[in-house]
Amino acid sequence: MPLNKDHAFAEHTTPQDWEDLATRHGLDGSRVADMARRMAGKVLASISESCEGLDSRMADRLNACWMKANESIEPIMPGDEPVNAPDPASALPDSLGFPSSGRTI
Repeated sequence: MPLNKDHAFAEHTTPQDWEDLATRHGLDGSRVADMARRMAGKVLASISESCEGLDSRMADRLNACWMKANESIEPIMPGDEPVNAPDPASALPDSLGFPSSGRTI
């Protein structure tokens, strides 16, 4: 998905776009960008399994689309994570407030 007006197409979305979006919303930008990069790696690592049983032309087209949509995010492939990488979930706040209702979850 496009995250800013300068990158109107998903394949142009960069880790910096994710970091900027997260920071604007009060989250840890570097950890959110890391989470997006890891998710992109998992998507790419699962392409073959996802395409099992499909017509080869359709599988090739899906593969090309998924590669294009994830290459600018600088994917971190499963198994390539740094040893002491922070838990991506730590990018999220401890609670979420809903101003209209005053509720916190």
